[in-house]
Amino acid sequence: MWMLYAVFEIIYGNLQSKCISKMNTDLRNQVTKSIGCMSYEDFNKKDTGNYVSWHTNDINEIENTAFKPVYSIIFKVINLVFLQQHLSCLQKKYPIHHLNSL
Repeated sequence: MWMLYAVFEIIYGNLQSKCISKMNTDLRNQVTKSIGCMSYEDFNKKDTGNYVSWHTNDINEIENTAFKPVYSIIFKVINLVFLQQHLSCLQKKYPIHHLNSL
């Protein structure tokens, strides 16, 4: 049972990394499109460092404050379900009798 959990954890970690990477890429593409749609005058109102920051720091901040916590919550919920199922199986295999005899 624990081996199954270990395999699940590895697969989940890989999927999480791929999904976060794809979401970061999609966000960068959206930022690039929005910059591309700006007029020349609007584009020159800001320093080019702002646009670079949007692609790097802002995307990383979104990843750390939004994407990772959401996936962490999902993993914790799945983990709780798995542990509940495991405890249920253990209880069926090794039933605990009433402790009235103490």
